Amino acid sequence: MIQMNPGGGHQKNNPRLGRKSKMRGDKQREKKAGRKRLSKEYRRKGARETPLEKEEIVIGDFDDVEYKILYALNKKKAYGNDSADVIKIIRARQVPPRKIDEVLSSFERKLLIREWGRIYKGEDGKTYVSLNIDKKEIIEQYIEVNRP
Repeated sequence: MIQMNPGGGHQKNNPRLGRKSKMRGDKQREKKAGRKRLSKEYRRKGARETPLEKEEIVIGDFDDVEYKILYALNKKKAYGNDSADVIKIIRARQVPPRKIDEVLSSFERKLLIREWGRIYKGEDGKTYVSLNIDKKEIIEQYIEVNRP
C-alpha cells in the first residue's frame, strides 16, 4: 500500500515535506519572460534584509538641535540683511564645544539644500547666518508643523 503525503512525493524521498523555498518558481518565471541573466543567482523572495549599521537619514530633515537653531533664528527675524551669530545660538542650545563644527556644517548643508539661507564669516571673524526672506512663510510653516 502506498502512503499518500500532502505536498506530493514520498516522505523518504522528500524529508522537507510541505516546505517551500524562497527561490521557488523564480527561475521558471524569468525564463518564460525571456530574460537572460548574467549571473546564476536569482533574486531572493521574501522580506528584504536591511543592515542595521546604516541609518537612512533623509537629507534636509532637521534634527532637534538644528530645529531649535532654526526656531531661534526665526524668533530673531534673521532674514535678508539682518543676520544672527549662529555660534552664539548653538552654544545657547548647550551643544558640546567639540560638536559645534559638526552641527554647524550639517545645519549649513541642510539650509543650502532647501535654499533657505546661507552661513558666512563676518569681518569680525564671527560666523553669521542669514535666512532667505523669500522663504519666510515656508520656514514659519515648517517650524509650526514640525514643533516637537
